[in-house]
Amino acid sequence: MRSNFGLYSVLFLMATIFLKISGLLRDMTVSFYFGVSLSTDAYFVAFNMANMVILFLNTGMKNALVPTYIDAVKNERGPYHLSSGNERYSFS
Repeated sequence: MRSNFGLYSVLFLMATIFLKISGLLRDMTVSFYFGVSLSTDAYFVAFNMANMVILFLNTGMKNALVPTYIDAVKNERGPYHLSSGNERYSFS
């Protein structure tokens, strides 16, 4: 288990470095072709707004859904981890 953790840590580090370098290359390419202009500013604003929405949803999942699911697994509620009590709904 410990060796897998080290391997996954290295893979995560390499993926992070790759993403940072590719983002830098993207920004350099946009700056080279478009320079400082309104269209470049609009691109970066649109990109950052979409990125903020994705990060907001990601943080919500991490901070709300995951602890709820872990609590449900500990209390052996199974797939009904989002229900408040003993309700069992059938959608068939």
